[in-house]
Amino acid sequence: MKGLVLTSTAWVTLLTGCAGQSNPPVAELDAPGEEDDGGRIVGGELAAPGSAPWQIQIFSTAKYNKVEELDDAKLERGNPDKLYLSERSGHQLTHRCGGSYIGNGWIVTAAHCVVLKPTKGQPDGGVMQNRLVRIGTQDLSAAGGGATHAIDILVIHKGYSKKVPKDDIALIRIVENATTRQLLAVERLTAIPLHKPSDPALFDEETLRVTGWGWTGARTDKSAARLDRNGKTQINPAELMQVSVNYLQPAKCSDIENYATFWNARIICAGSLEAGKDACTGDSGGPLTRKQGGQRVLVGIVSQGVGCAFKSIPGAYTSVARYQLWIAAAKGVTKKGVTWLAEPG
Repeated sequence: MKGLVLTSTAWVTLLTGCAGQSNPPVAELDAPGEEDDGGRIVGGELAAPGSAPWQIQIFSTAKYNKVEELDDAKLERGNPDKLYLSERSGHQLTHRCGGSYIGNGWIVTAAHCVVLKPTKGQPDGGVMQNRLVRIGTQDLSAAGGGATHAIDILVIHKGYSKKVPKDDIALIRIVENATTRQLLAVERLTAIPLHKPSDPALFDEETLRVTGWGWTGARTDKSAARLDRNGKTQINPAELMQVSVNYLQPAKCSDIENYATFWNARIICAGSLEAGKDACTGDSGGPLTRKQGGQRVLVGIVSQGVGCAFKSIPGAYTSVARYQLWIAAAKGVTKKGVTWLAEPG
């Protein structure tokens, strides 16, 4: 959900990068399109094995070279351009976002996870070449864990804009193959049902769950980039984390300072009733779920917020039920590559 611990009047700028370059400059650890501070797990715990088989990872194929590593090492701790490359393992250098498998090769995530900075000759930022999807694992460091897929079709909500934080939703289609079918057969990959408008409404302070591989330290806008409020380097855990948050009625969030800049009826507001629990940078696009009818149902997508893990400062999630018609229309797209799709009707 976020990455820096912010004040209630400041927004966290998410990871930005230079997609389309095989050797990105020393400022690319922050993925293109994650400029609205979407996603991390702070104050959570390890997710039980097999408890979130719909969870997927979106990661970058970009690599850092020796010159970039040396340049990064020369920067002082706390420098906003420092990426702390020497402190990060492979999965931390490439991790970008989460997402949820919803069946038939389709994955739902946040638009800001896949809207990359345009480059010369690549108006889409090279997202089709520079982002891959990992499915069927909770441990990003496990040898042979899960399977990776290229993006076949990418559908982004036409109403999304980095400048106007709304309609933060996108669908990714991967081509299912023998590996995908095997993962489905052994239930290491399972489609999660979507929360529908006809389902029971969320109730005030209902306990919901967020999962992801996002940063684990609380942040404010006074934190140095990529450091938590205690000055420790932010990390992306290899194993999937989870945290419980509480749904808050719209009236409790629309009045929060600065929430009016993005608040609308298609946002779910959720946070901890006490400080220290939240999602953070790297959790973006991942699932917000509820227990309904004996199973987990996807109610929201990690989108944005102010800071990470601070009392009375909840996170904002894209409501799945509010985009039911758009999701159905997006699944009808057959054109390979990137499509910006408007709201049906």
